Amino acid sequence: MALMGSITEADRNFVETWENITRSKYAVIKVDSRGELKRHVITGRSKFILTSEDRIITQQYIKHDRNDPFSNGCFRPLLAPDSITVETNPNAISDDEIVAMLQLADDEWVAAVERITSPHTLSRLADFADSVNISILRYRDIEARLKQARGNVRVTQKDRAQYEKL
Repeated sequence: MALMGSITEADRNFVETWENITRSKYAVIKVDSRGELKRHVITGRSKFILTSEDRIITQQYIKHDRNDPFSNGCFRPLLAPDSITVETNPNAISDDEIVAMLQLADDEWVAAVERITSPHTLSRLADFADSVNISILRYRDIEARLKQARGNVRVTQKDRAQYEKL
């Protein structure tokens, strides 16, 4: 198997726990007992376990980092190796860290919000902001950063007749 070169014995044995915080379904690759790669679907809003090896292999198959649910904020680590921290992945913050972030001083607040690149994590931040008493300026900071993280979404339609039906 070509992918096994960068995977250690510790990666094969460490069992991680993650949570899909979105409503979307994602597929991860798991290595079965015979060493074959099997696709496993993770449903929305669910917890799941996999080995570090499974996560590494899944991440190697993802073409663009922005589509990697382990680093873009779609999956939140509950139990992960020490290599996965807020410094290595600012989108992988827990609910407690979000609440603490909402209570930061103004200069720390701006820096913390700017580090987050995931629309999913920013949406979680906005959800918690609704339940915590924060200033309207901070809420606007979250909304502006969320708009920036989502980017411009433009759908073009080449078939005019089809466009008219919609």
